[in-house]
Amino acid sequence: MVQLTYYSPPQPRQSPPAVLGRRQPMHGYDLDEIHRAVRVAVSTKLFLAADRKDLYEAAWDGAVDLLCTCNEPPSRHDLVRAGQVAIQRLRDEWIHHHGYDRVRGTGGASNFQKYWAAHPTWQSTVEETVVDRIAKNQIVATLPSNELRALLARAAADNLDQAVEISGWSHTHFGRLIADARRRFHALWHQHESPPRMHRKQYMRKLIAHQPCGTPAGYRRHRYHKQQACDACRAAMTTYARGRRARAEVS
Repeated sequence: MVQLTYYSPPQPRQSPPAVLGRRQPMHGYDLDEIHRAVRVAVSTKLFLAADRKDLYEAAWDGAVDLLCTCNEPPSRHDLVRAGQVAIQRLRDEWIHHHGYDRVRGTGGASNFQKYWAAHPTWQSTVEETVVDRIAKNQIVATLPSNELRALLARAAADNLDQAVEISGWSHTHFGRLIADARRRFHALWHQHESPPRMHRKQYMRKLIAHQPCGTPAGYRRHRYHKQQACDACRAAMTTYARGRRARAEVS
C-alpha cells in the first residue's frame, strides 16, 4: 500500500518591515520625476544672464540635496521650490560677482567700484602712445598719393561735399579713394595678425544721394530710394543704354 504525503502550499515571502526612524533613499522619487520638477523650476525661475544648462544643474543639485537631507518625504512642490531657491542663489552670486546695483546697474556697487578702481586691469602707457604714432606715420607713408590727398581733404573739410570740392574729384571717385585708403590702412595696422572685421562706412549712400538728375547716376539714385525716376533721368538712362548696345554691336 502506497502512503501519500501532502504538503502545504507555499506562502508568499514577505519583505522585512522597515526600520522606524531610518530615511528611505530618494523617498520613492525616480529620476524622471526629479527631472520634471527641475524643469518646472527652471521655467518658472528663468535667469536670462545665465546659461540654461547652468540653471538646470543648479536646480538639480537643490532638489537632490533636499531629498538627501529631509527626514519626511517631500512633495513635488517642495522639489520645485528647492530648485528655485538654488537658481536664486546662483543669481545672487552672479550679481555679487558683477557688482550689480539696483540703481546704478552693473558695476555700480560701491565695493565693486572701490576694488576695481584700486586694482586697474589696464593702463595706457607712454610707450604704447609712441608706438601708435610711429606706426601711423609709417603706414601713411606707404599710401598712394591720390589716396593720401583724399584723406587730407576729408580731414580738412567739415563735411563730404566740402571735401569733394577741395579735392577736385567727383563724389564717386573720391569715395572710392577713401574706401581704398581705409582698407589699405586697416590691413597694415593689423599686419601679422587676424584683423577684425571692418565696419562699412556709409559713403555709398551719401554718394548716391548727391547724384544730379538728368544722368544715369541720377536714375540709379531714384531706384535706390525706391522712387519713380523723373523724365530727365529716364531719358539719360535710355541714351546710356542705347550707347552701350551700339558699342557692343561695333565690338
